Amino acid sequence: MSLSAGRSDQPSHKGEFKDSLRRSLIQTLVLFTIIPLIVMGGAAYVRSSDLLRQQAVTQMQTLLNGQTEDVVLLLKVKSIRLERLINQPDLASSFQQALHVNRQSTAFHTLRGELLTQFRAINLDAENPTFNQYFLVRPNGTIQIATKPEWEGRSLADTPLFDFIKEQKAVTTTIFDVASLYPHQLAMFTIQPYRTASGSYLGAVVGVTESQSLAKILQPFVKLSPSADAYFVTSTGALIGADPYTGDLIEVKASQDQKTALDTAFSQMMTSQAELPPPVSLEFAIASGQDVIAQAKWLPGMNAGTVLEIQRSLVLGQINSLIPFTILVLLVTMLGMALAIGFGINRMINPIISLTAITQRFSEETWSSAPP
Repeated sequence: MSLSAGRSDQPSHKGEFKDSLRRSLIQTLVLFTIIPLIVMGGAAYVRSSDLLRQQAVTQMQTLLNGQTEDVVLLLKVKSIRLERLINQPDLASSFQQALHVNRQSTAFHTLRGELLTQFRAINLDAENPTFNQYFLVRPNGTIQIATKPEWEGRSLADTPLFDFIKEQKAVTTTIFDVASLYPHQLAMFTIQPYRTASGSYLGAVVGVTESQSLAKILQPFVKLSPSADAYFVTSTGALIGADPYTGDLIEVKASQDQKTALDTAFSQMMTSQAELPPPVSLEFAIASGQDVIAQAKWLPGMNAGTVLEIQRSLVLGQINSLIPFTILVLLVTMLGMALAIGFGINRMINPIISLTAITQRFSEETWSSAPP
């Protein structure tokens, strides 16, 4: 009675065993097939992302290096032209007298007209002048003669510019917000000291490159991409970029992440002994919250740095756009593999089930025929 019942349950146990075995095999085979696919897909994505990023970095460095070489040449031209002017033998007495004569006297106005004519003669190209403004400053920081009459008589003693003037050496520096001359504006000052034949320091001639001319330095950078951005970084950490609507140079609001990254990079470059330190690659989030890839380069001859940046999402946008398609392909592949494995397992499992059934029947018959 119990033996007959046991035999009647055989088809049910056989079906359950078959289904359980099929599920176990399918899960195991799918698992060990999918894991390598996911690993290979992830590795391919990381590698592709790295290659795209490296390509963008290379293009940015090439553009930045090429443009900064032009800037270095421009700075040399400015310095040489100002030096030649101040060293002209026929102007030596004019400079000396202009620095000492009373500004209310007739002699002063005569000297002023002569020197301003010589200043303007440096600007060989009216559309791209060597300097936008000039002034002659005394050792105490008082402007004696200037192409802007309203500057004359003003003192620079309380400005950061005076720190460079009193060094009594030829230097170019870029400063934001020289209140008495360019409030809330960026300007570059090329300083050439004036000394007598005996070497006595009497003052300095300063050529000024205003913001509209400095903005032209940044223009080639945006050709890399419509979303590319470029700006100057002064020695005090001010970020000055071009207004997207007017093109005028304005102060750029920096995020803390951006400020920290740039301060660290430029601090290292400013202390470098290299004549022209190589650019440094950076990644940070800007004030708008977007992640960017940036190249920063310090220009000792300008006493300022330049930064070129592009949105990280645009660099990796091509590969990121393939993620949904890749996931779809992976899912279809998984489904196809599951069907193929299921079909294959059925062909494998049926003989196993048959063999198991035969073995079980043989065991039961042997047990039932055994002597008590």
